[in-house]
Amino acid sequence: MDIQLTADRVYLAGGYTDMRKSIDGLSAVVSQQYDLSPFLPSLFLFCGRRRDRIKGLLWQGDGFVTLFYFALTTE
Repeated sequence: MDIQLTADRVYLAGGYTDMRKSIDGLSAVVSQQYDLSPFLPSLFLFCGRRRDRIKGLLWQGDGFVTLFYFALTTE
């Protein structure tokens, strides 16, 4: 399966975001807190409280794609 994701811009949300939020919750954060449309061809990145997880939200024309990244812990 070949998946190509494209984004014109990347936005990193300041502070921390509740990682339990779904696509609807994250798109509400984008539109209400940052006054941006979640339907832009942009990647929105959200960081968890412990700063060990990043959740991404990306609109691909026919639906949202959520991306998860679990960072390795450093010693």
